[in-house]
Amino acid sequence: MYQSVVDGRYVPWSLLVKDMPEEKHQDLDFIVGQLEWDKNVDTHFKNSNYLEPVRDKKRSGDGYDDLWIVYRTVDGQQFFSAKELTSQPGAKCTLQDGATSSWITVQGRGRMGSLDLQTPAMIRFGENTTDEVFISHVAATKDVEIENLGSEPLVRLRYFGPDAHSDLPKAGFRENCVGSRYMLSPTR
Repeated sequence: MYQSVVDGRYVPWSLLVKDMPEEKHQDLDFIVGQLEWDKNVDTHFKNSNYLEPVRDKKRSGDGYDDLWIVYRTVDGQQFFSAKELTSQPGAKCTLQDGATSSWITVQGRGRMGSLDLQTPAMIRFGENTTDEVFISHVAATKDVEIENLGSEPLVRLRYFGPDAHSDLPKAGFRENCVGSRYMLSPTR
């Protein structure tokens, strides 16, 4: 962790060096050398990293859109990806992904199979919410019906781990782009 203070609290040196060889814990040249300077001082950062949401034609349909929002690789490796599924009031769709994901409902009310989905307006201490779901591999590869039960669009984000998709769009892919909301920052 390359920050010395976060939210007014000091970050211990041990967090900076915890993943480095023990003999390098005091070697400032080694520690600073771990940064990817070219990516961190890129004066054309947006040109190198900006991603337009891309409609996934295979998983979109009448009344719902499944968008790739994070879909590029980092140094040729797929470490993570994310999609946004939006369905209009009353719309139903069948979700089938090839991988485990973490799901968060960010707008609206609906259901996933027998699970209620609701974006909380206010969360009280000790109260459970129904906006987050973990989708196991078994559940992801089965057909799960999603229905918007509300009067506004139901918007959900799904986050996937490494090598989850074989059909990621290429970065810079412009066909079917639908907006301009998301950026991917360079990481190691």
